[in-house]
Amino acid sequence: MAKQTKQDNTAELTKLANSIAGHVEALDGTHSIVRDICDDCTNLYNDAPIPNDDMAFIAAEVSRVRGWTAKSARVRIAELKAVLKAYAKLPEAIDKAISKHVAVPFYKAVALARMINAGKTPTQAATMLKQGTSATKAKPVAERNKAEQVKSANTHVKRILEQTKLPKAFRDALKSLAVQYDVLTVE
Repeated sequence: MAKQTKQDNTAELTKLANSIAGHVEALDGTHSIVRDICDDCTNLYNDAPIPNDDMAFIAAEVSRVRGWTAKSARVRIAELKAVLKAYAKLPEAIDKAISKHVAVPFYKAVALARMINAGKTPTQAATMLKQGTSATKAKPVAERNKAEQVKSANTHVKRILEQTKLPKAFRDALKSLAVQYDVLTVE
C-alpha cells in the first residue's frame, strides 16, 4: 500500500475493519476465518507490514462494530493485532500445521501468529504448535545449554523428592540416580 495520509485511507481501513468484523461475527472456531482476515489484509497491503497506526485503527473499528465490552476488548484486540501483524505468513503456517495433522481452530491460529511475530518461520511455528510449545515458553530442551538443563532437572528432582506421598524407596532410588548423573548435589 502506498504511503497515504490517515484521511486518505480511512475509508479503506474502515472497509477492511468492517470485513474483519464480519469474519469475527461468523467465527465458527475454524482457521478459515483467520484465512479470510489474512486474505482481506493481503488485498489491501500486498503482504507489506501493516503500519501500527492502521493496525490500531482497524482494531478499534472492529471493536466498535462488534460492540466488545472494555473487559473483553483488551484480549480480543491483542489477538486481532497478533493476526494482523502476521497476516502475510500466517496462511502458510496454518497449512504446515494442518499437514502435520494439527487442527487449527481460532485460538491455535492466534498462537501461530504470536510465534511468527516472535521471529519463528511458518514451519517452526507449525512444529512448535504440534509439540505444544508456545512463543512465550522456554526454549526446547535441545536449545538449552548443559548448565540450564542440569538446573532444570535439579529443580524437578527436588520437587519430586519433597513429595512425602511417594514411597521412600522410590525417592531414595531417584536421589541416587540424580547424584550419579550430576543432576543433584548431595546436601
